[in-house]
Amino acid sequence: MSMLIAMALAMAGPTKEQAKQLGPVKDSQTVQLDSSAAYILLRSPAPVPINLFRVATPEEAEEYRLRRADKLAKLHAKWRTEHARWEKNYKFWKEERADTRGPRPVEPVEPTDATLDIPPLDKENLIAFGPLFRFAKERGGSSTYLQRVWPGRYVVYGSVMLNPNGGTSGMCVCMGTIAFVAKAGEITDVGAVNAVMTDALISPGMVDKADAENVGKLRSGEMTMMRWTLPNASLPADPRLAAYKVVPASFRPAGPVPNYFGVQVDRMTAIPGVLGYDRDKILDLTAAPASAAAQ
Repeated sequence: MSMLIAMALAMAGPTKEQAKQLGPVKDSQTVQLDSSAAYILLRSPAPVPINLFRVATPEEAEEYRLRRADKLAKLHAKWRTEHARWEKNYKFWKEERADTRGPRPVEPVEPTDATLDIPPLDKENLIAFGPLFRFAKERGGSSTYLQRVWPGRYVVYGSVMLNPNGGTSGMCVCMGTIAFVAKAGEITDVGAVNAVMTDALISPGMVDKADAENVGKLRSGEMTMMRWTLPNASLPADPRLAAYKVVPASFRPAGPVPNYFGVQVDRMTAIPGVLGYDRDKILDLTAAPASAAAQ
């Protein structure tokens, strides 16, 4: 029975109380982490918003489906009442003399699942790294982010700034991206990301300071608005995490994904051995022989 309970918990998302424990780890001299929890470690050469969403479990997807159905049923019941009232008003309106009629009653629109005002489940499971709440920062802007997350499969969505007034700005890698699994009891090192929205390649008045080769690659399409460096020994290791289990992320290609925020659309720059493209087709290079992946 205990194994069945453990399996059921693994399928479920966080409760409200558990969700309160998730979020960025503060920059402090000593770090106390929950060794049974899941964390994601991410680096960037500049403070930048990076967004990922956790893929919903089957249990969460079913709960979401029921939640949508319940809201639709309530809206439809309200619509039936309003529509019956409209039918009476419309009948009276038609029977009036043409020269005394007021405005024609507006027929209420029947609600459908497509018109429900409920965020997509992926959007509900979106998490953001940066640009604030850095775990470590270096002179020049290099940033490290460490965040406690709920265990699961995560998809890199893009670099979107969510404004308090509800507006958004940024870009998504909707046409090709990467995914990985964050496990409980581990710090998943996802390497480093460079979102060129924040660097000299496109910042006004700073293109002259950017690497000329990168400017050319961006203009030719060889390099996109987001490029990823896989975890490797050359990336800085924080000594405060030495006592914890840090594992490199195992990436797989993902996408396409919907443009949930209506921002600029792009795709992740190709990653040798992981992600490639054949025109607009996403290629999984993790299953290809090493010789083929290098071509």
